[in-house]
Amino acid sequence: MPQVIIIFGYNNTRLHDIERIKLLAKNKFNAEIMLCKDQITQQDTAVSPYTFSIPLEVADTVKIEKSIQRIDNFLLANHLEVIGGLPFSDRGIPVGSAFAQSRNLTSDSSIKDKAFACINKLLFRQLEQRTASPQWYKKPVFAQLRTIEDAYLFVKTAKRPLLLKPVAEGNSRGCLRINTLEDLDRCHEVLLPYFKKEGVLAEECIQGYEEFSFDGVANRYVITQKKVLTGQYPVEIQHLVPAALSSDDYNRLLEAGLHVAQMTGSNGGAVHHEFFFNKQTKEVYCVEPNRRPAGMNIWDLIQQAFPEYNFWEMWLEWAVGINPVIPPVKHQYYAGCHKLIAQASGRITQVDETAIKAVEAAECLTVKLTKAIGEMVEANPRDNSQVLGYVTGKSPSMAALIQAFEKAADSVQNAIKLALDLN
Repeated sequence: MPQVIIIFGYNNTRLHDIERIKLLAKNKFNAEIMLCKDQITQQDTAVSPYTFSIPLEVADTVKIEKSIQRIDNFLLANHLEVIGGLPFSDRGIPVGSAFAQSRNLTSDSSIKDKAFACINKLLFRQLEQRTASPQWYKKPVFAQLRTIEDAYLFVKTAKRPLLLKPVAEGNSRGCLRINTLEDLDRCHEVLLPYFKKEGVLAEECIQGYEEFSFDGVANRYVITQKKVLTGQYPVEIQHLVPAALSSDDYNRLLEAGLHVAQMTGSNGGAVHHEFFFNKQTKEVYCVEPNRRPAGMNIWDLIQQAFPEYNFWEMWLEWAVGINPVIPPVKHQYYAGCHKLIAQASGRITQVDETAIKAVEAAECLTVKLTKAIGEMVEANPRDNSQVLGYVTGKSPSMAALIQAFEKAADSVQNAIKLALDLN
C-alpha cells in the first residue's frame, strides 16, 4: 500500500516547492505526495497522481468533519496510507490540522479560533486581546469595517495614520496606508471587493518601527529582517537573514515569535509570524501570524545563511512524527531576497538577457524575472504580482549584500525597456 504525505492548500506559484517536497518525501520515506486544495489544475496533476479537490477554509465543524470523511474515502478507494499532513497555506490549516488529528498524526492545533487566526485577521486581534502577554508586547487599536461608508466614517473620526486591510487576504493584497480622506478617495476601489466578503480591518498604523518576521519549524527559528515600501501600498520588497540586531533585540523577537506561536496553537509546525519592533522602546507589535512556510524563498535563504538548517526536511520529519535534533548554530553568511520594481508603469517590450547575466556575474547574485515581454508592471505596485522579479544572494557582510542588491536593481531596471502606461 503506497504511503502518502498530504499537502493541504498552496498557491500554484509555489509548485517548485511542492516538487521539492515530493522529492524529499520519496528519498527520505519512500512516500508519495497527495495534493489537496479547492481546485485541482493540470499543473497539479502533472506533479502528483494523487490529487483531491475539497473546499478549504470551512468554518463549520460539521463541514470539516464531512471534508475529513471525503478524504478518508479517497484514501481508501486508492489504497493509500497517509503518514503525514502539511498545511501549506493559511487556508489549508483548518481542514489539514483537523484531518491530521483525526488520524493521530503530528499536527498544530485544530481548535477553531487558533486554526482560523492565521486566515482571519479580525479573529487574531480578538484572540490577541483575550491572551495575557508580556508588557512589551503591544496590541493595536482596531475595528471591523463592513461597508465603504464605515471606512469613510472611521477615517474621518479616528486618529491617523491608519492601516486598512482585508480581514481574510494575504500577499499584501488590498492593504492601504491612509492619512487623509483624500487618500481614501484615491484608492477606495481597492477595498470594495472585500466588503462583499469578510470585510476590512482598520488598525492604527504603527510608526517608528522596523519590520521583522519569525520563521522556522520544529523548534528552530530565525529572525528575518524585512523592508517594506513606504507609500500607500505596504508591499514587502526585501528579506534579509539573519536580522542584524543586538543579541538582546534578537532574543526579544524570538520571545515574541514563541508567544504568538503558542497563542495560535503551534506544536512545532511551520510558522511565519510578522512583527513591528521599536529598537528604542523594545516594544513589539504582531502584524499578522502565519502557520505555514514563508514566501520569498526565506527557507532557502535561511539554509544559505545557516547551512545546517534544512527547514523543508525538518518540516517533513516533524509531520511524520520524527523530532529533528538540530543544535542551534551561528550563521555563516547573510542571505537575502530583493524585489525588482519597475522604473515606470508600462508593458515590457524588451529584455537584455546579456546585461542581466553580466549583473549576476559581477555581483555574485541570482536574478529571477517573474514578468515576460508583453506583460504589465507597475512603478508603485499594489502587491507582489506587479513587480518585475527579484534578486537573491549571500555575503559575509550585511552591508555588502544590501549594496550589491541596490546595484543589481539599477542594472536590471536599465536592461528592461517599457512601453509606458500614460493613463
